Amino acid sequence: MFRMIPGVGTIIAAVDIVGDLQAEHRLDWREITAVNVGLRPYAVGHGVEITHTTDAVTADFSLAFSVALRLTTGASAPEHDVEPATWADPDVLAATELVKAYPHEFGDDAPLLCARVEIETKDGRVLSGAQPSFQGSPQVPTSPERIVRKFRSNVAGQLPDADADALLAVVDRLETVAHIGELTRLLAARAG
Repeated sequence: MFRMIPGVGTIIAAVDIVGDLQAEHRLDWREITAVNVGLRPYAVGHGVEITHTTDAVTADFSLAFSVALRLTTGASAPEHDVEPATWADPDVLAATELVKAYPHEFGDDAPLLCARVEIETKDGRVLSGAQPSFQGSPQVPTSPERIVRKFRSNVAGQLPDADADALLAVVDRLETVAHIGELTRLLAARAG
């Protein structure tokens, strides 16, 4: 299992769906009047009440913040969850007000982290989608190429490209690596 975006597992599928619908329909967030998110009843209590974030923990747990961030920036990256300027961004704050969650019964056979989203637009359209879990889960596997792109995004500015390439090469053959030191050497901070 590999989460492609930050957040608690109960909200990530909804953020994935919002991003997919926004990309498919080329939606500007200002065209949206409501984002209704159906989650399993137990999941509604995990971050749904948090609309305005005040720290990294509330950012990570907030469905409204995560959806608003995706709508307004097209991104969902760990650095957004720790950046006070992002929590106070006027567009993000306005978009959080569009997000409403409700308990939805998916049935006993549905995975625990499923979600359903309906986006209502100013021109009267209702765009909807559902997902059994988040991207990177066993129910919604992510391609190795997408994981590599995510890795490169995460280490950009932290590791030189050559070190990132070497690290990927070691991970690609991890089952045959004779000594873990080969991997940890690549992860150690360089003395500067």
